[in-house]
Amino acid sequence: MKVHMLMAGEKQECKELLKSINLMFEEPAWEVVHDGKHAVKAASRMEDLALAFVDVRLPPGDGIRIAGEILRYQKDCQIIYLVNYEDFGTLMKSPGFHTAGYLLRPFSRTGMEAAVQKVCGRWAFLQKMKEGNKDRTPGSDENDLRGNEKSREWEQAEVVSYLAEHFRQEITLEDLADEFKTSRTYVCKRFKQLFGENFSSYLKRLRVEDAKRLLLESQQEVRDIAFETGFQNAAYFTKVFREQTETTPSEYRKRYRNNQ
Repeated sequence: MKVHMLMAGEKQECKELLKSINLMFEEPAWEVVHDGKHAVKAASRMEDLALAFVDVRLPPGDGIRIAGEILRYQKDCQIIYLVNYEDFGTLMKSPGFHTAGYLLRPFSRTGMEAAVQKVCGRWAFLQKMKEGNKDRTPGSDENDLRGNEKSREWEQAEVVSYLAEHFRQEITLEDLADEFKTSRTYVCKRFKQLFGENFSSYLKRLRVEDAKRLLLESQQEVRDIAFETGFQNAAYFTKVFREQTETTPSEYRKRYRNNQ
C-alpha cells in the first residue's frame, strides 16, 4: 500500500529524516517543502495524505497553525511535530499539540519508530472506518475480535494510539472502557489478551520509557519528569522506576548520559 506523506522543515534536516523514515514503509510517496505556504499548497492537492512531519518553527514561524491549515484539506492526516526541548513547555499547552505525535531533537531512531507507529495506527484505523467496517471496532463484537487476527491488529493499534496520547494524564480502566464503549470487565480481560500484561503494568512501563527519554534528552528535574510522565509524586515514580530498571532516575541519567 502506498503511503502519502508530507515533510515540511529545514532542507538538510528533512534529508536526514527521509533516510530513516523511508526504511519503515514499503511504498513511501513524499512531498518535501521548506515553508508554510508550500506545505499548505501541497496538502491541498495531495491524495489521501497520511502523515505530515511539520517543524514547529516552520517559516513564517508557526508550525502548529500550518498544521491546522493542512488538516483543513486532509482531515485524516496525522501530524508529527519536529520540536526543540526549549519549545516543549509552551507547545504542550497549545490546542491540538497533545493529540499529535512529536519528535524531540536530537532525533533518535527509537523515537522516530515510536512516533510513526503511533500515528500510522490511528490513520489506518480511520481508513478502515471510512470503508464502513464499523463492526470491527474495539469492543463491538467480542467473539469476532477474539478469533480474528486482523481485527486484533486494528484493536491493538487503537489502544496503543489512545494510551500514547493520554498516558501522561490520570487514566483508568474505566476511561479506556468509556473510550471504546465497552465494560470495564471486558476491557480488563481483553487488554491482557492483546498485550500479555495487565493495564496497570503496561501504563507504568509506558511512563517509565518516556521518563527515560526525558532523563537523557532534557535538563528537567526528576520531580518534574515524574509529574510530566503521569506519576502523582516523585517518591512513587522513583519506586516504579527502580522496579523496572534496577536503578534510580538520577543514577540512570548519570550512567547513560555519560555514555552518550
